[in-house]
Parts: sequence; structure tokens; C-alpha cells
Amino acid sequence: MTLESWVFTYLLNSLWQTPLVFVAAWIAARLARQAGPRMEHRVWVGALFLEVFLPMCELQLNLPWRQAWSLVLSNVWE
Repeated sequence: MTLESWVFTYLLNSLWQTPLVFVAAWIAARLARQAGPRMEHRVWVGALFLEVFLPMCELQLNLPWRQAWSLVLSNVWE
């Protein structure tokens, strides 16, 4: 994988993952508010780490779907 494609993939992943992590952290911070500011701070710091490092992970969620579909097609044609 070239550097340009890696950066492009990172930017595309961060476009949808960052808002998702933010909403989850906002909900978790609201729930953690009763536990005190330290817990709420930990939630936000964890969310920041996830927002930076999660887009680096390459998840291939379509791979199981492809395998299942090929299994279905192989059973239909037999």
C-alpha cells in the first residue's frame, strides 16, 4: 500500500468514524457525569485516542459477506 492510498484511506475512515466515536463518547460522558469529572474526563480522553487511532485500522467487513455469497452461489449451482 502506498503512502498516498494509506492517507486517503485514513481520511475516508476518519470522515465517518470520528462523528460516530464523538456521539458514543457524548452519550457515555453524559452517563458518567454522575461518577464525577474524572470519569467524564477519561471518557473524552479515550474518545480522542479512538478518533486518532481507529481510522488507521483496516476493517474488511465485506469479506464475510463475500464468503457467504460465494457459498450460496456454489450451493445453488450444484
